[in-house]
Amino acid sequence: MTLDPAVITVIKSTTRAAVYGAAIVVVGAAIFDAVVLRRAIGWTPGERTAASARARRFGYVAAGVLFLSYIARLYIQVIDSFLVAVPTLDMLRQLTFSTRAWGLGMLAQLVISGSVVGLLSYAKRARTRATVVIPVTAVLAAISIPMTGHAIGHEGAIAVAAQAAHVLAAGGWLGTLAVLWLVCRRLASTAEVEAIIRAFSPVALSSAALLAVAGIASYLLHVGTPSQLFSSRYGVVLLLKIAVFLSAAAVGYVNWRLVTPRLQQSGQRARFTRAAALEIALAAVAVLLTTVLTNMPQPGDE
Repeated sequence: MTLDPAVITVIKSTTRAAVYGAAIVVVGAAIFDAVVLRRAIGWTPGERTAASARARRFGYVAAGVLFLSYIARLYIQVIDSFLVAVPTLDMLRQLTFSTRAWGLGMLAQLVISGSVVGLLSYAKRARTRATVVIPVTAVLAAISIPMTGHAIGHEGAIAVAAQAAHVLAAGGWLGTLAVLWLVCRRLASTAEVEAIIRAFSPVALSSAALLAVAGIASYLLHVGTPSQLFSSRYGVVLLLKIAVFLSAAAVGYVNWRLVTPRLQQSGQRARFTRAAALEIALAAVAVLLTTVLTNMPQPGDE
């Protein structure tokens, strides 16, 4: 018995989207805990501890999703390669070592994501003693993404570094925003919300700048010339992804410049919450477009 190719395609796309989304949230939870929360002015130690615990729980759940998604990707790849519904360990061994670069990359992703789960499990229990562990989880989650795919398969170390930086930057901006949005929903004081948003703003700006630099580097590596950007399907989808990211940036700019300074006014907190939710939704669309790009041949390979 074999699975329908359309079903396999849907599962592959779903697991890829889950991998990207989970890695971004892991990075965001780590940066919120290690950087943003410590910059919030006026928060008491008890409030910081409670918010830190929530952020670490979010990161732990996302790390679990990341690990399970990598397992699902390996499983569906074996199914697709051998045209069976129930793979065997021998099939797994053959796939891993016959396609050595992909197989070792997949094993590296499993080891790295499993390590992130373990580290965040420790961080949940250790509380303040895990200050060094938390940033490490962000780096590991970002590094795991380019272990398979276009980056390591074609361009090598530079492309791997660019993609890892891209994930780290997206997590620093949009992943951290998602965690902040979830945490702020539990805060009764608008002053606390304003303090955490002001602490987040420079992180978001620097992460957006890094995202732009990493995106340009990836563009030069994967697309090359402007003509290929407009004449290839890969380039068109990439343009759409850039447009979505710019839309998210525009929403974030409005929130930063117009809403945050008036947060104490009636109705502005709800306005911030809605705008942040829109920014996160646009980020989700960008993740889906990233998944589409990973399934497409690069310019020159079509």
